[in-house]
Amino acid sequence: MWKGKSLIGAVLILAVSSFGANAEYMSPCDELYVGVDQNHACDMGSTNNDKLNPLQVNIDEMFGYTDWEFLYKDESSSGKGQSGTFTFDPMDGYDIMVVLKGGGGATPDVYVGYWLDFGAAFDEESGDYIFTWDTPFSKDGDGQQMMDVSHISFYARMCDEDEVSATKGLPSNCDGTNPPSEVPEPTSLLILASGLLGLRFARRRA
Repeated sequence: MWKGKSLIGAVLILAVSSFGANAEYMSPCDELYVGVDQNHACDMGSTNNDKLNPLQVNIDEMFGYTDWEFLYKDESSSGKGQSGTFTFDPMDGYDIMVVLKGGGGATPDVYVGYWLDFGAAFDEESGDYIFTWDTPFSKDGDGQQMMDVSHISFYARMCDEDEVSATKGLPSNCDGTNPPSEVPEPTSLLILASGLLGLRFARRRA
């Protein structure tokens, strides 16, 4: 299991400036685009691919921010298909977004971002934060003929304790609402040299 709650300073440096949320994100998510089950809200990009150079999520101001930093992209079999699970521990001082990308001809024809809900993901028995996902993509947009996710990407941004309200009420790690203060933090900690944190994928059995 890959776990983590901190960043190696020189490896992953996040900008500290924040921007008022002006994206028309869905809170809660539209039923057809739920994707990651444990989410506070969804936001949709403007293109099919969340390209990295430059970061498309910042061009699209996902959830109203332009200071997202890329963490990890899973293009292996565990990050593809129509459903799966992953674990990801909350990071002190950072908010986390997960992006699902569909293939060509999918509806919606843009990538979808999810503001993770750590309170809903906490599993008391294991002490892990477990997230489940299903593809939000379908052939005709009616949820009937579902299409595969082609990759899953993870992004983080340093939240500003003085500007938490900029998220339009979305729970933030900075104000103790994501995860809620009553949810115990895991005791295990692993800092990876690449700056990748707390990530484990598993295919959900049908």
